Amino acid sequence: MAEHLLRVLEAGNAAGGEFRQIKSTALLLVHKEDFAYVDLRVDLDRDPLAQLRYHWEFDKPMLQRYVDRVIDPDSVPYPKI
Repeated sequence: MAEHLLRVLEAGNAAGGEFRQIKSTALLLVHKEDFAYVDLRVDLDRDPLAQLRYHWEFDKPMLQRYVDRVIDPDSVPYPKI
């Protein structure tokens, strides 16, 4: 769903979007839990949709791990530093 919403934002922008330059954008998605599954925001950027896409691609592979860690902190080992 998050990917679909992000593509909708990108398509709207490519089709003309706002008549003024956008400077901020966000993606908020709640799934099964009481907390946000995806909560990304980019403010005051020249290309906030590109930055939002970057952050989404970076976070996407780890989403389930983040959720598992919140639900049961001992279920997912912390990375060794």
